[in-house]
Amino acid sequence: MPYYPADYVTVQAATSTTFTAPPQDGSFIFPDWIDWHIERSHDHPYAVLVGENEGEENVSMTWGEVARAVYRLAAKFRQVVPDKQIAGKPPVIGILVNTDTLAYVTILMAIVRAGFTAFPLSVRNSIPALEHLINKTDCQYIVGSIPAKGFQSSALQETTSMLLQKLPSLTLIDAPRYSTLYPRLAQLPPAPYDPSSDKRITASLPSVRSFATYANYTPNTPLWILHSSGSTSFPKPIPIAHRVWLSWGRTVWYGDVDVCGSTWATMTLPIFHVMGVAVTVGFPICSGSVALMFKPSDPPKPPTPDRVLATAKRAKADYMLTVPSFCVEWAEDLDAVRFLATMKGVLYGGGPLPQEKGDYLVASGVNIAIAYGSTEVGIMFKLVAKEPLAGTEWSYSPFSSDVSNMMVSDANGLYKLVVRDTDKHGICVSTEPGAFDTNDLLEPHPTKPGYWKIIGRADDQIMMSNGEKTNPGPIENIINSNIYVRAAVMFGRARTQVGLIVEPVETVSIKTEEDLANFRNLIWPDIEKANAFAPQHSRIFKEFILVSGTKKKPLIRTAKGTVSRNACLQQYEQEIEAIYAAAELPTKAVWAQPPTTWDEPALYEFVIRVVNGVMRSDKKDVPAVDENRDLFEQGCDSLQATYIRAAITNALRDAPKPEGKSDIAAVSVPQNLVFAFPSIRRLAAYMMKSVGGLGAENDAAADTAAAIEAMLGMIDKHTRDFPIHRPGTRSIDGEVVLITGTTGTLGTYLLQE
Repeated sequence: MPYYPADYVTVQAATSTTFTAPPQDGSFIFPDWIDWHIERSHDHPYAVLVGENEGEENVSMTWGEVARAVYRLAAKFRQVVPDKQIAGKPPVIGILVNTDTLAYVTILMAIVRAGFTAFPLSVRNSIPALEHLINKTDCQYIVGSIPAKGFQSSALQETTSMLLQKLPSLTLIDAPRYSTLYPRLAQLPPAPYDPSSDKRITASLPSVRSFATYANYTPNTPLWILHSSGSTSFPKPIPIAHRVWLSWGRTVWYGDVDVCGSTWATMTLPIFHVMGVAVTVGFPICSGSVALMFKPSDPPKPPTPDRVLATAKRAKADYMLTVPSFCVEWAEDLDAVRFLATMKGVLYGGGPLPQEKGDYLVASGVNIAIAYGSTEVGIMFKLVAKEPLAGTEWSYSPFSSDVSNMMVSDANGLYKLVVRDTDKHGICVSTEPGAFDTNDLLEPHPTKPGYWKIIGRADDQIMMSNGEKTNPGPIENIINSNIYVRAAVMFGRARTQVGLIVEPVETVSIKTEEDLANFRNLIWPDIEKANAFAPQHSRIFKEFILVSGTKKKPLIRTAKGTVSRNACLQQYEQEIEAIYAAAELPTKAVWAQPPTTWDEPALYEFVIRVVNGVMRSDKKDVPAVDENRDLFEQGCDSLQATYIRAAITNALRDAPKPEGKSDIAAVSVPQNLVFAFPSIRRLAAYMMKSVGGLGAENDAAADTAAAIEAMLGMIDKHTRDFPIHRPGTRSIDGEVVLITGTTGTLGTYLLQE
């Protein structure tokens, strides 16, 4: 049928008697869909306003009521903004308001129905960032409010007032209150909706394509503009063309479920973010899903985990779309988990959900899935799947079948995602002709083709000075599962050692050094888990943990509420430098001064001095380190090994270079030096070999003999006290086959055969 999207998977509203899906073939554009529903889906609920208290009646807002409010407001916008193009495009109207969701989406839809381009602006933006966005988009009108005489002003009103002073060409359009848009909501409980009287006070509007602002309309005309988070510089405006938005609205048609009539708790998501506007506006208008909203209040109350969950409970929500931090908090509440397990799906987006928390929720019966997308390319994973992967594989998902993607091989078995621009799924930004490089790194499922797991971003990888790379995502993910951690960010670019910024949860108070030490001990078990997972060069030591000031200097976050990595690293640049400066202090100690001569006795004496300086400098009445024994058996830990390596590397930089050879300290000192040569004698031998045999000849045979002797000594030590094996009586008949070193299909096949 021509009304349906190409190659769709599931028809939406197939059995609905109140909702008629609008044409999906591009013959209608978004403003036309509003007209379509006022005629054909008048009685279908667009949203439900959920009461705050038990027993308080919920209020259903039908498409008829919402569309007429949109018409009335659109007519007012057309009285203020001239019906003419600016630079060959419809005028741009910014939205800078802190209002309830119902009023916000009404403003948004009214702007586009009036023939203009809507530009939702994050209320978290600074004044310079707002100036930049407005100038970049030729925005000459803004919906907002300024301080009124005799009334206390809000911070946002002050910001708007200063913005208008800085930009004299910007015209303010007063933001309407919800009770103006929907008069029956002015009283509680509200009166029943009367469609007849509502129709009498609402004038019809001509088709949007008859307006002068749409004289040059093409499918690439911008419907609205969103903006990036601006984590590294000013936020960037991203125009969303009509053809792109229509393709994104069709996303659920490529899922496995007819979502018409299902209720979606999306109160966590701001409408100025792509996921918020997609699920709160796009899906309801395209597929008939119903948005759950808080009842309007003035000023609006913030969405806390408790409030969102309580609202979803009272509304008996089918689906929840939220941020990972809310899922982490709910995982600590057994009642919350029990309720989440009754829902059809709990989707999270905007960042990673710690594997441990997801494992627990899935084991408790919660149907967890990731809503993976971006402002540049829309939603990429299948949003609603009948049978998502169970158990610990919940973090793998398939791509939506409307998305055309290329997986570019990266390193360590990971792939970088590139999304193509097609008629079925459009994109807003191209980094190469007809495609967008997301910079996201994904890992394929080891045995299920087509399922992928998001690992992190290619530009988040920490490039270390020794040539190693650290992928921080999975490591941070493990640490973020700790109940005392609000957020964790790794650092270490151009260093030989990585570190970690940790933001404690608000209930943790750190005022003294003792409090700090106690907090590090609280989170250390999960850091040990992360270290066990991480490659050796990516392991974290306690001395490289930086605890952020939760109140005085909280980590900078994006509009989505996720931590802005680059901004945080800049924010804590001085503290990070101080940590590395402190770590280098051991190389400046008296015992770490390089030898003055480079013969064998001098190098041996130097290593003795360094090892004892590191391991014994703070201990009295303790014998010197045994020169022949393993250092780790004598109490050396990983951080001390780092200090010993640093001192030896520093000394080797001063060593005379063998003729024709490069600086051995810069190219050949292994990261695991002390682990590979774990005694004073072996470290001294390593130094002698490194300086090219100055004072002694390298003897490969002697090295081999020494290594063999060390291995035999270790075998003797660890097998000396083995108990005598006394086999028991054979308990089963038949042959017994022991298979070692294999997993998966091969192992099960051998066992079966």
